[in-house]
Amino acid sequence: MKQLLSQLKTFDGKHAEPLERLAADTPATKANIQKLLALAEHEQESIRVGATWVLKRWADDGQEYEPAVVAMLIERLRDEDTWAAKLHLLQMLVECDLPKASCRSLATRAKNLAASENKFLRAWATSVAVQVAEQHAAYRPTACKLVEKARSDSAASVKARVRQLEKKHAWLRESA
Repeated sequence: MKQLLSQLKTFDGKHAEPLERLAADTPATKANIQKLLALAEHEQESIRVGATWVLKRWADDGQEYEPAVVAMLIERLRDEDTWAAKLHLLQMLVECDLPKASCRSLATRAKNLAASENKFLRAWATSVAVQVAEQHAAYRPTACKLVEKARSDSAASVKARVRQLEKKHAWLRESA
């Protein structure tokens, strides 16, 4: 853990090169995933952002997270206050199999974040709400309401995300 922490400390919060090296040089083992999840709770903002960035990079590179890890990502999203770390978590969760036991809290958090001032959080929170609804149909009415609201969002990034969601999910097109 000390080695990962020292590598994350080289991240200045802006330039991703140290995180790129860390993600490339560190194997995505169960132990390293657990260490990064622990570091995602660090008191220092740049450490949390860096840890979630590496976890996201691994996910982008094909790492599939087991249900217990996904539940921890959802829990982390609930407690996180840094927009960049929240964004990384949302971007990972949109690709995960979501444990049914966590869906209520995740759907609530996604709904709240879909009203964020940050356009990227609004876009990705809407995507997570749709992912919850895709896997658990009981959440579809709420997801449809969020998508309807996002359709009229002033941010192009939010509207673009809605278009992508509608292409992927026929049930969203039917609700339009």
